[in-house]
Amino acid sequence: AADFSSGALSTQLTFTPARRSVLAARCIGAGLLGATLMGLGTVTSLGVSVVWYMAMHGVGSIGVAPGAAAFICAAVLYGAFIGIIGALLVFLTNGPVWAALLAGGVLAVNLIVSSEVSLSKAVVLRSLRPVYQGSVLLTGEALEYSYEALGTGRLEAVVYHLLVIMLLAVVTVPVFDRRDIRA
Repeated sequence: AADFSSGALSTQLTFTPARRSVLAARCIGAGLLGATLMGLGTVTSLGVSVVWYMAMHGVGSIGVAPGAAAFICAAVLYGAFIGIIGALLVFLTNGPVWAALLAGGVLAVNLIVSSEVSLSKAVVLRSLRPVYQGSVLLTGEALEYSYEALGTGRLEAVVYHLLVIMLLAVVTVPVFDRRDIRA
């Protein structure tokens, strides 16, 4: 996001306006950074939790955790998705401030839908919430019993995030191609 405020982006685009290459490279970089940070955070918190549990219950008290590897992999993938979505929002809105406000607005709508829509009504609407899809991606299952009818699992959550990324890319690419970048 600092590319906009520092003027580095305008310098990079003065020689050959390969805007789509710049956008793709930034999205890949943000995805890799998001995956790395989420992976490190997940492994660290999992390690701390295991050590704490063993300290409280004894070394022999912990067993095999068959879902831990899947959770770590899902967290890394989720971090990549969030990084790419964040980069697309920054390029769409011409900087980090509007991107953060837009992301905050999406989360505010998520909270309103969460609290205002009853579980018995608009189950599909509730299942389209980004926080819900993120939790399904991480845990592999719907956490609320009323969602079981939708059959939402990790595969559906991955498809959801890929569709969000594609939709954002379809909107961002033409906007960024036409934008006048000045320092």
